[in-house]
Amino acid sequence: MNPQNPRYMGHMDSIPTLISCLGDFISSSLNNNMLSLEMSPVFSKVEAQLLKTIARMFGYDDKSGGVMTSGGSLANLHALTVARNHQLNMKKTGIFGLSGQPVIFVSDVSHTSLHKAAMILGLGTSSIIPVKSNNLARMDIHDLEIKIHRAKSEGHIPFAVVATAGTTVTGSIDPILPIARITKGL
Repeated sequence: MNPQNPRYMGHMDSIPTLISCLGDFISSSLNNNMLSLEMSPVFSKVEAQLLKTIARMFGYDDKSGGVMTSGGSLANLHALTVARNHQLNMKKTGIFGLSGQPVIFVSDVSHTSLHKAAMILGLGTSSIIPVKSNNLARMDIHDLEIKIHRAKSEGHIPFAVVATAGTTVTGSIDPILPIARITKGL
């Protein structure tokens, strides 16, 4: 492996390019704290507009939004927090009044950040239910349906299915639309 070769395409650890160094220099020079609109009026508005544009690209309306994160681990934590709070109505009562353990279904080749997120959310790693993947490293839909049925029959509370849109190792994409159809019944 030669990361200096112009044809090198490292998916995780490529070397810095001139443009990435310049971008980092500009970003570091501005060192802008976007904690509030008062501290960063221009960039806060740009971020909101960018998120609305991205939401429209995926078919959402102007009431949609999002959060810019520094990477996939934080994005997974945010997404699971939103799913937990929305699906289980956690904002006021927390997880203590639930009748069963909340569970999350993930591919057996999913990113380890999902386990970390479950720990941070107070759910524990036992809340992660692995779903088999097929020979293309994509979530097995049949196994997902079996695992959801089993979890419900055991008194667990399914609240999220994480479909991977590009695994770290192979770049495989789970069958997102069939997964979405299955989750309508959760």
